[in-house]
Amino acid sequence: HLLPPPPPWSPMPRSSQAGAEHKELKRQLRDLISKRAAQSRDFDDLQKFCDKIRSDKNIQSQTDGLVKRYLKALGGASDEMTLAQTCLEALKRHVSERVKKINKENADIWSHAPPHRILTQGTQVAANISEKHWVLASVDHYIAARGRYHVVDDDVPRAGDKRKSYKLDPSKIIPLPTLAEYPVTRRRIFKPMQWVYAIFPGTTTFYKSRVLASPPKKDSGDPKYTVQFQDDGGMKRQVPVVHVAPLPPSEYASLIGGKHGRKK
Repeated sequence: HLLPPPPPWSPMPRSSQAGAEHKELKRQLRDLISKRAAQSRDFDDLQKFCDKIRSDKNIQSQTDGLVKRYLKALGGASDEMTLAQTCLEALKRHVSERVKKINKENADIWSHAPPHRILTQGTQVAANISEKHWVLASVDHYIAARGRYHVVDDDVPRAGDKRKSYKLDPSKIIPLPTLAEYPVTRRRIFKPMQWVYAIFPGTTTFYKSRVLASPPKKDSGDPKYTVQFQDDGGMKRQVPVVHVAPLPPSEYASLIGGKHGRKK
């Protein structure tokens, strides 16, 4: 069987494209340095010529040469400015891409700020459905007119019952990105003794817990935290990374004291 002909064009991989742009930028900078050196020589020549005609009584005979040198210097200056502008634009693009990459790597994956970032349908979140009750839910859609999310409780209802849904302000939900979206190597890892929100095993409810052991920072297996839930008799439990989120600042004040029953 004959192999099908190759496609007439295939896009360059992003990494290769970035490398090519970086090489082109370096070439342009070398050209700019070369142009600047040539321009410096032209101005030196012009300065020497000016010094010469100052001491020459027959200035008129030197006029043509002076004009030629000025025009050459001006043309060189124009070329240098054009090349400098090209290099500046390339540098701005390069820096912008670097900043985007760094921001992406250091992004707080649990934050969001509509309308700049709207969570899509199916995104799992920790939803604050009452004063201190956080449950696992999924985004149904964003209500732009009201600036709220319509989310559906992930708790499986009893036969004949409908899933509960809520309309919540963005401040009442915490996104829970998957490992495919943000692997462990790109997440902020919570350290031992740090307070977090975690889903109690066998439920769909989040509770305050303290990290005892962090998962290894490598993308393999099923990474989990070892945590100790508040009011759980000191038991050590393991919770998947995707079911652990930062504790909202408002909750730190109530870490001492208070009882919280778990969802059955």
